[in-house]
Amino acid sequence: MVQHTLSHSVVLEVSADDIWEVSKQLDEILPALEPEYFTKSTFIEGIAGEPGSIRLVKPGPVEEDAPAPEHMKEGVVKVLKTLEKAVKSRQTLTHTEIVDASPDAVWKAVHNLDNIVPKYLPDVFESATNISGQYYGKPGGIRIVKFGPAVPMAGELWERLDFSDDATKTMGVSLLKGDPRYPYLKTIKVVGPGAVEGTADAVWTVTYIAAGNAGPPESHKHMYMQVCKVIGAELKANPEAYA
Repeated sequence: MVQHTLSHSVVLEVSADDIWEVSKQLDEILPALEPEYFTKSTFIEGIAGEPGSIRLVKPGPVEEDAPAPEHMKEGVVKVLKTLEKAVKSRQTLTHTEIVDASPDAVWKAVHNLDNIVPKYLPDVFESATNISGQYYGKPGGIRIVKFGPAVPMAGELWERLDFSDDATKTMGVSLLKGDPRYPYLKTIKVVGPGAVEGTADAVWTVTYIAAGNAGPPESHKHMYMQVCKVIGAELKANPEAYA
């Protein structure tokens, strides 16, 4: 048996950091942006970012008369070009909600959303379950949000906490799976002082890639608006718990 090495370089028109960032959502991006070439990409063991995890990628048709290593090279090139396409297609949507409470109280309530939201909106948010680490603890925690019957095509969203900073009251969350309209969707939430004393501005900024003609993630913005209203109701009903 003779061992051979095949090497190939691809020049991309985006930064290495951006390619690395979108590659974290590879399983969703490949079938969404290039379904002709990638019919399925999923983990059969472990999750993205964990050493030892196993991914199954089901490619589309290939040239049968091409040598086997060329199949692999063409596949890698296609993956990189798809990630480049993903970076170039990213868009941003921002929305601000005013909550009638202090930023400190709102930030504390944000860390209790898994209990607050199902209590106030059980038909919309049925439950939120941590499956990997403490979701509101260190980065990397993963939770499953299960929607109730009031949500059309109700199902589950898998979310990962990317970062959380108490000093700046800033939190970053990635959508791992659950909404095929958006193979890439990252949210940053910032809680700061409002224009009126005793209020807080809850700023929601999402960077996303829309599959097909999905358009902006207005449904996700609407859910955020509902969550902010729930936070306001909880702080009004139980102010001492968040003092």
